[in-house]
Amino acid sequence: MSDQLPRLGGLSEPEKYEHLVERLPGVWWSDAGPFAGLHELNVARVDYLRDVFGGFGGKRVLDVG
Repeated sequence: MSDQLPRLGGLSEPEKYEHLVERLPGVWWSDAGPFAGLHELNVARVDYLRDVFGGFGGKRVLDVG
C-alpha cells in the first residue's frame, strides 16, 4: 500500500490537500485506494449524526479535523 502513496513529508496541510485532491484525484477518491477506509468511515459517521440530530434539515454542519 505504501508504494501507492505520494511522499508528502515537509508539506503544509493545505499543500497536502492540494497534492492529493487536486493533483492526484484518482488516489484520493478511489474506492480501492489507500484512503478507501476514510470514505467508508464517513458513511457510518453521517448515519450516526443523522440519527443523533434527527436529520440535517435546517442545520449547518462544520467538519473540523
